[in-house]
Amino acid sequence: MAIIGLLAGTTLTAVSQVRHAARRAEARDYNDQIVSALKSFLADYRRFPDLTVTTLNTDLMLVLSGQNTNSNTKALRYMEFSSAEWANGEVRDPWGRAYRVAIDNGRGGNDDTKGYDSIVHPQDYSPVRQYAVSWSWGRDGVNATTDDVKSW
Repeated sequence: MAIIGLLAGTTLTAVSQVRHAARRAEARDYNDQIVSALKSFLADYRRFPDLTVTTLNTDLMLVLSGQNTNSNTKALRYMEFSSAEWANGEVRDPWGRAYRVAIDNGRGGNDDTKGYDSIVHPQDYSPVRQYAVSWSWGRDGVNATTDDVKSW
């Protein structure tokens, strides 16, 4: 009986680790999709959306889905969003928290620098040499910890 309990405990631990790895992979993939959509927007319009955003929220969802024609005048679709994401008003990571976004839109944006310098400062204010980044706070829900899932 003790052997069965030991095997069950070991199996549950392994299953938990596999689930966590799958969630991290899902978050990493979605971060890549977000950054790819933003870079495609930049390639098409030679600018980023004229928004100051810190999460993938409804404002940014409208632009990337082609529904905000003030920013996305060609109504191009860069991403598709589920009805649940629209209902939530933001895209959430596998742990239920909003994906974080930072872009260098050439006017300081939300990167605390002036000019289009390809450097963004995520919320921990560490410079990243990218035009756009996305990240998840990971399982612990705290920014700038080792379990964050980043696009860079």
